[in-house]
Amino acid sequence: MQRRIFFIVALLAGMLPARGLWGQEVLTGLGENPAVRQAAKQQPPQANLSRGTRQLQLPFLDDFTNPGPFPDDSLWQDRYVFVNRSYGYEHFNIGVATFDAINDTGAIYPHAVSTSFPADTLTSQPIRLDSITSIQKKLTPQDSIYLSFYIQPQGISNSPPQETDSFLVKFYAPKQQKWIHMWSMKGMDLQTFYDSTQAYYKRVMIPVTDTMFFHKGFKMMFMNYASISDPSIPSWLSGNVDIWNLNYVYMDIQRAHNDTSLMDWTLTSNAHSLLNNYEQMPWNQFMANAVAEMADTFRISYRSNRGHRRDVNMTFKIHDLSGLSSPYNTFPTPITNQNMPSFSTFDFEHVMDYVYPSNSQEYNDFQVLFHINVPDDPYNFNDTSRFYQRFYNYYAYDDGTAEAGYGLSTNGAQLAYRFNVNVEDTLRSVQMYFNRVKNNANVKPFTLIVWDDDNGVPGSIIYEQTMVYPIITEGRNKFQTYILDHPVPVNQTFYVGWQQTTGDNLNLGFDLNRNARENIFYNTMGQWINSIYQGALMIRPILGSDDYPYMDVERPVRSKQEELMVYPNPVVSGEQINLKTNIESQYLQASLYAIDGRLINEYSGEKTLPLPQLKQGVYLLFIRNLESGMVERRKIMVVK
Repeated sequence: MQRRIFFIVALLAGMLPARGLWGQEVLTGLGENPAVRQAAKQQPPQANLSRGTRQLQLPFLDDFTNPGPFPDDSLWQDRYVFVNRSYGYEHFNIGVATFDAINDTGAIYPHAVSTSFPADTLTSQPIRLDSITSIQKKLTPQDSIYLSFYIQPQGISNSPPQETDSFLVKFYAPKQQKWIHMWSMKGMDLQTFYDSTQAYYKRVMIPVTDTMFFHKGFKMMFMNYASISDPSIPSWLSGNVDIWNLNYVYMDIQRAHNDTSLMDWTLTSNAHSLLNNYEQMPWNQFMANAVAEMADTFRISYRSNRGHRRDVNMTFKIHDLSGLSSPYNTFPTPITNQNMPSFSTFDFEHVMDYVYPSNSQEYNDFQVLFHINVPDDPYNFNDTSRFYQRFYNYYAYDDGTAEAGYGLSTNGAQLAYRFNVNVEDTLRSVQMYFNRVKNNANVKPFTLIVWDDDNGVPGSIIYEQTMVYPIITEGRNKFQTYILDHPVPVNQTFYVGWQQTTGDNLNLGFDLNRNARENIFYNTMGQWINSIYQGALMIRPILGSDDYPYMDVERPVRSKQEELMVYPNPVVSGEQINLKTNIESQYLQASLYAIDGRLINEYSGEKTLPLPQLKQGVYLLFIRNLESGMVERRKIMVVK
């Protein structure tokens, strides 16, 4: 109940920007979907083109627990929806198909306007409703075929569909070659939806009764209508909107209107960090106070979607991926939860008697796995949840995925994020993930700041670095590393954040599935205030002896080949800047900014950068190596 009440408060606050009443803290929808954007580059979209020709047969079932971000192309013809495990609220199971205003390239639809427009579609492959060949049966309306699904508006986002928006279902009549409207629902926020249904997901049952559908080539389509923000508001507020979450699409024969059985037992939540405070933390900091850093209880939920009781076997294991310690198996023989009631959710809680074991490794990885098993469950693809507890050289409250953007809308505003060390350490760098927004409106200068602690709020400034800019990186939630000009000793509690030089929201990535609200502070009028938003900022301090985070992928390593010279400097207005480097031109990208944050020019694949006619003064040049991810910043003096 407490979670629900807070969600409602945060929701109401989050709705303010859409009404043009944005205040000091701002939460926005995403201007793009990085997961879809990255996947689309690897698999170029083929809009409205069927990628399968075989006719499916009943039963048809998809619970969207496939890895995503695109739907399963053996079941669906198009791929505009986002398959994920992040956007659902009070999950019916662990996966959803999210309908929004973002297309299959990861960008806001080009035809998006502030009035209702057609957005995502999810169209099935052709389904044989003429017969079922496996049992040699011709199908008719007397076979009582129903389509059922579960729908939820808004989910965890702060972007509910407006009343003028809608979600609808159509059936395709093959002989008539036309789509027939079957069902629709107008937009509303999640609280209004819950008040009217007394549930966070609505079950919809649609009977197939008209003979026009009982032919080869029948299809079903789900679709949403969306409307983006009014163009008169600041462009950094223009983001993804009007979210719907679809789950458990099921069509079969011999069903009834009150049939809720899906013959399935499924996890409804994902396993995540076994730490008290963080998703990830440095190994040396964990080992300095390991018992206190461990969570006291492991929690996960699962659900019976079958119309009778069953025994459920459970397995909970932890593997040390270094191989230096034995696996931890809570139940050497899987335990059984006797007679789980039908259509009920079970909250599994295990009191932890485990601490990640010490070894000589500098970094460590552990796999945490939870599995349920019901002997006659025909759908076992949603029965396992696993995550990796990583102990590297940085702190993270977030899970690595942004569902929203966070920022402040006051010139001079300060943002601070609290972290605690168990032993004295050295802060080397700060990682941040910034969302891409319309017209790069969030690429404005800020001062990177580190504070010490003053009785639970930021105290004295112990480090600051001026003229830092949000850098938007390609790839799914790929953080940008900001190396400090010099190492900063930290002890006990410290804060990392910024002071703005404009009133523009910098649109930092915000994880709505983890809650670090008590560690987020902002200051707009001389007093530090705790954030009202439940979530986690995507800011990660890097500690120890390395400027870059250790990861399970190859880290960018500076080499002699990447040493960079920029000349001449000073440079005469209208002439050119030269880059002396052994980096291949195809991997070079550069951006020139005025000191006030205005983008002057961009360059790609060039080592000679011609300048336009500029006023005399200082400018900032950012040079990125697309191959290694390294970014260099240079101050350029332009003279007449």
